[in-house]
Amino acid sequence: MPQPRTCLKPKCEIFWTLPSVGLVNKIQPMKEIFAELIRDAEAELEAVKARLAGISG
Repeated sequence: MPQPRTCLKPKCEIFWTLPSVGLVNKIQPMKEIFAELIRDAEAELEAVKARLAGISG
């Protein structure tokens, strides 16, 4: 069994050293990171819209 290595970023926990499974194990954490970034950006956009609506009336 391949030895796991720890990533420095907190979201991507384990990358496997075998190339065949390594790519799959790298893509899934990246998808999760980008999905979280998009959710954060959407939440920030909604907060800005609410502030602008409060200012304009």
